Amino acid sequence: MVNDAIQEKADDSLPGAELVTQRHRALTYLLAGAAMLLSRVVLDVRLTFGLAIFGVGALSVVWFSLLALRARRTNRWTHMAAWWIACDLILVTAMILVTGGVSSPWFVWYLACAGAAVTYLRLRTAVAFAAASTLLYLGALAALGQIRGLDHNLLAAMLQLLLLFGASLVLLANTRKLLASTQHNRRLKEEALARVAELTRVTRDLEAMGRLLLDFTEIDQLTGLHNRRYLLARVAEEAKQRSSGPLGRRAADRRGSAGILMIDVDHFKIINDTYGHAAGDEALRHLATLLRGCVRGDDSLVRWGGDEFLVLLPEVGMERIRQVADRILTTVRSQPCHLTVHGHERLACKLTCSIGWSLFEWQAARDGESLWESAFTAADEALYTAKRDGRDRSCGLSMEEPGAMPAERGDAAVRLRPDGGWDVASLPG
Repeated sequence: MVNDAIQEKADDSLPGAELVTQRHRALTYLLAGAAMLLSRVVLDVRLTFGLAIFGVGALSVVWFSLLALRARRTNRWTHMAAWWIACDLILVTAMILVTGGVSSPWFVWYLACAGAAVTYLRLRTAVAFAAASTLLYLGALAALGQIRGLDHNLLAAMLQLLLLFGASLVLLANTRKLLASTQHNRRLKEEALARVAELTRVTRDLEAMGRLLLDFTEIDQLTGLHNRRYLLARVAEEAKQRSSGPLGRRAADRRGSAGILMIDVDHFKIINDTYGHAAGDEALRHLATLLRGCVRGDDSLVRWGGDEFLVLLPEVGMERIRQVADRILTTVRSQPCHLTVHGHERLACKLTCSIGWSLFEWQAARDGESLWESAFTAADEALYTAKRDGRDRSCGLSMEEPGAMPAERGDAAVRLRPDGGWDVASLPG
């Protein structure tokens, strides 16, 4: 938007206006030449000289247009008005010479030159051009021998000049108003462009600051993962989108199911107490890197707090949750973490983790409440069950209905009782 406005401003610059002026000059010479040919039957016009004068005028239009084009390509200002106005004055005087002198109707063309001088030049320069045109006109009449002192022809020429000056004064008043309005509009336009550019810059700065604030509030600085604030916002948005509108059971199975995996590093306190908190931070960064490779692009992986991580899996079934949990356990178990001990020693430390998971529906429960909170509590309870049963394993629960049967496969499972309590059931491997 700003670039278009700046380009429009460039088109209104002096080189662009000069090209428009030369186009108007070319049209003027064309109309004047056609008028001369039509008036030849009633005026004593020397056709060859007249066409030569208009030919010179056309060549001057071409010349000044080329100069304006060159100035426009180099993006610089041009000040050629005085030259082409002077050229027009000379050509008007020549036309008067070949069309009858004091009886020539072409003296009115001086009015066009006067208007151009008032429009494009300063006041003093315009007055100087008016005086020059007067001298040229009287000199042309004297050269023809039509003025011999204070005679009738001189009075006729002076009346013509007074008529021209009167018309020029009216033109001057109107032109000054037009110029003042044009300059005012130009100033308003420049101010608007400057404000638009400033607003655009401020908008960009605010957007950049917004992104920085978003990163600061929703990104965990240690691991580079999203944090709890981000996940809660994502859960609220997903619940609103997926719970809107009725869904069939099959569509609900495909769109409404989601899974939660709570992941906790086994014996993480021992790493901190033995090797220091810097080594513990390295272990958390290592685990975050491994977890990134175990989830999909549309899964939400966050650091929930301390050594706990949480994965939200949208549009999944129980089999998919088991696969992700098994992949995480195998990956963490098979890739040891190299810790920096005492500032320089690299120590290979084998990490394991415990996982608690639950499967729930985005659709509201029968009482109208969301199952997200219950599913999170179930995953958290399943995580502590996995730790209690020996760590380096996963436990899970399907949050379909209170009293649902535990999963058919896995190391252990948690079942929600109708009274709100939890039952732990061992499952066959």
